[in-house]
Amino acid sequence: MSAAARLEQLLTSLEGFGFEIAHREPEQAVVRRTDDDATYTLTADDSWVAAMQMILEAGELTVSKHAPAAMRFALELHGRYLGCRFGFDEDENLCAQYDIYPDMSAEHVALALTQMAYVAASTAPLFELVLAGGSVDDRLIERAFAGEGSDEDELEN
Repeated sequence: MSAAARLEQLLTSLEGFGFEIAHREPEQAVVRRTDDDATYTLTADDSWVAAMQMILEAGELTVSKHAPAAMRFALELHGRYLGCRFGFDEDENLCAQYDIYPDMSAEHVALALTQMAYVAASTAPLFELVLAGGSVDDRLIERAFAGEGSDEDELEN
């Protein structure tokens, strides 16, 4: 199956799971989940589809002298096996990323996107803290993923 056909099939299935297709091209689409206002970019490549969700805009990274610390932090988080990884999109925004393999069911993809949204929402305040010159330890990471300390004031304590 071609990449464009795989993406189209996936988009049709995701609509059945309550996702809204905001933009559609033959090999790329923007998908929204209205439950939590999460937005994903899906890009077809061969028979795989890459999913990305922005965490920080490129401008936030380029204006901070602590951007290298944020990159180290992304690597530390990657080692925690969160179900996705961190990387950059074509505009150099920091994103959570997930690879959708060819035979993955649409239900599994919908669950993976939901998990990616949770990871992005949980880590965004942590990345912002690092970019402001703060440090993040295991305790803060655990609190962020437990639903505690999702606001920056709590993370600083």
